[in-house]
Amino acid sequence: MNTELEPKQNEYRDCPKCGFETFDELSNCPKCSTQLQTESKIRTAGSIQTAGGWMLVIFMSFVGIGLAAMFNYSKYHAEAKTRHNFSQPEASFMMLGAFVLVFTILISGVAFIATGRYAIKHGRRNRQMIKIAVWVICSGLTILALIKGLSVLVD
Repeated sequence: MNTELEPKQNEYRDCPKCGFETFDELSNCPKCSTQLQTESKIRTAGSIQTAGGWMLVIFMSFVGIGLAAMFNYSKYHAEAKTRHNFSQPEASFMMLGAFVLVFTILISGVAFIATGRYAIKHGRRNRQMIKIAVWVICSGLTILALIKGLSVLVD
């Protein structure tokens, strides 16, 4: 049996649902009956979150570089017909939307790395950083929807 993940005596525990925190040896939250997460489980989840954040950042960096190269090639080095296609307003909106999406996912990956590192270091969740990450994702998707709406209006 893996004793690394077994709850230790007087180990920090918190409720992922309502935020209840305790050092008592409880298995379920007294407020909402959700299973409490121990410090070791939070650290393990932080490691997974950090790894996932790094994968997002690395992947989106390559996608962003590829988009920038494609945009540069189509504007300045492609044949005349391709340059003309990329100078159309709908193509500009599409490229802007792609950059917003890549940037949103990239910033979300950075936020996941930060929250994961905090969980590993402290054995606790940084709820404020998680809220910021969710806000960034929602804002980016809202901006993306607005760009899509504007591109429809331009047509």
